[in-house]
Amino acid sequence: MKYFDDWYGYREYDAMMRGEKEKIDRAILEHQYSGDPEKPRSYYRIYCDENEDVIREIIRYAIEKYAGWTPEEAYQELTLKKLSELKLRHLIRYGLRIPYEANVVFREERSYNGVRRRLDDGLDPQYIVSFAYPELFPYSPSEEIIKSYKMILSGEIERVPKGYFVKDYHPVYAARYGYRTPEEAAAWTGSTTEIERAVVCLAWVWEQEGLDLYDKGRLIDYMSHRTGRSLLKKYHLRQAAKLFGGPIVYTMKTLDLYPKLK
Repeated sequence: MKYFDDWYGYREYDAMMRGEKEKIDRAILEHQYSGDPEKPRSYYRIYCDENEDVIREIIRYAIEKYAGWTPEEAYQELTLKKLSELKLRHLIRYGLRIPYEANVVFREERSYNGVRRRLDDGLDPQYIVSFAYPELFPYSPSEEIIKSYKMILSGEIERVPKGYFVKDYHPVYAARYGYRTPEEAAAWTGSTTEIERAVVCLAWVWEQEGLDLYDKGRLIDYMSHRTGRSLLKKYHLRQAAKLFGGPIVYTMKTLDLYPKLK
């Protein structure tokens, strides 16, 4: 990467890493929500593309200069802890439109009084590297869905996250940008919808069970009997099936939509 000479953004980041300031100046972003009551919060959305270009440049700078990694090393090694050490998380949270499926994974542990508490905010570090180097690591929503879904099945995520298979949207973005519907939120952040997540997960389950996605007759027969209900229970997809009114429609929609999502 060839850095711009003496760019204000780099100087701001260097000063923060030297401990001369707590956070990078948000003025490096070309456009910010001003808080003007005469303007809707969605006014800010017009300018996010320019802001994200700035943030992408700073993330690359941090990875290559301060972490000393190549893009390939960053994709394998970057963690939430390292993002904190690089002091990037506040800028990422402030300025990026993070797709739901890249922001859903989180760990929890049981505290001494029996109350579960969150250990991290769920951001997938590999998504950040994909964002910083899209030419090297193209982002795949389907792969991100399967990554988080495997964590649900393995127990690393103890339950299906809120909004995964129901109509919901990211509350942070809803508050900041004034979303009115889940569809609006999904379109703006580049997220998949709950329907698409349900479809990708069921298609992946069929593949794991050795069921041919192109044998529609067999799949419909399989899913219309007890075998189908058992499959949905085993793979935590009963909530997903409710989106469609039952396993048969769920099957039909998956057969129809999955080829378009691959």
